[in-house]
Amino acid sequence: MAKIQDEDEKTNGQNYDFQIFEYADGSGFETNEELFERINKFYRKALKHKLNVIDESKLKKSFVIDENKFALSKLKYTVSELEKYSFVDDKNRLPGKDILGIF
Repeated sequence: MAKIQDEDEKTNGQNYDFQIFEYADGSGFETNEELFERINKFYRKALKHKLNVIDESKLKKSFVIDENKFALSKLKYTVSELEKYSFVDDKNRLPGKDILGIF
């Protein structure tokens, strides 16, 4: 959901935010916690705009993953694996798969 929301918000030529960022000074990559916060913002937007969850208290309690069941390091790995694919555009789509339709 977070990836689809990010892709929907971008116009042609814009870079996606559903990826792992390197610090501008080249000192390393964002922390697992920073990535979680950023991806979670897209997830909450998707809940609101795609699934019509409008209750703000529910949105504040909604998280892209449950940290008790899914470590943030696994989120980082998952983002790194998915960032090369596009779920809504034809570019980089998995061959023969309508990911959004399947979703």
